[in-house]
Amino acid sequence: MKTFWEKLGRAAIGIFEDSADTIVFAVRVFVRIFQRKTYSSAMREVLVNQIYFTSVQILPVFIIVSVFFGSLLIGIVFTMLKDLGLTEFIGHVLMGLIVTELSPFLTVLLITLRSASAINTEMAVMKVNRELKTLATFRIDIVDYLLAPRVLNGIISIVLLSSLFSIVLLISGILFARLIFGMNINVYTNMVLNSTHFSDIL
Repeated sequence: MKTFWEKLGRAAIGIFEDSADTIVFAVRVFVRIFQRKTYSSAMREVLVNQIYFTSVQILPVFIIVSVFFGSLLIGIVFTMLKDLGLTEFIGHVLMGLIVTELSPFLTVLLITLRSASAINTEMAVMKVNRELKTLATFRIDIVDYLLAPRVLNGIISIVLLSSLFSIVLLISGILFARLIFGMNINVYTNMVLNSTHFSDIL
């Protein structure tokens, strides 16, 4: 009978091996993204389709969710700032917290809920139908054809949709700054611009 320490050791080794395999696989895909030969015509077609699926088809729902949550966040934060007498920090809070932190987080959450499960299902179906073996038979690199486009699509989609979410938040801020603080658009714009740094854009 295996002792407790043997079981613990085997479990630790298994976790280590799985983690190492995951890291090696991720590095392999990441390196392929920066190789010119990866971008064949077939890969570019897959990439365009993935961007359309992830970034374009989701736009109506994404805009509605952005307006709802954006207005809710802006309203709550601006009300708290007014109650605390911190009106002069509107720009810093807006850019430092909401735009640079919450906007990417909510964007990643929405993309994950919609697209990640769909991609996992697609890959599972392809494996069950032996499509992956068919690709290997025709010497089509699975990393270049299936994985690199989806990883690159995730990066592009997050950047684009996060920027859109930030724009919606800033526009919502104009309305709530007027309603809560009686602030005109010029004052609001100046506060935001004065609080914006190059690192916030990146």
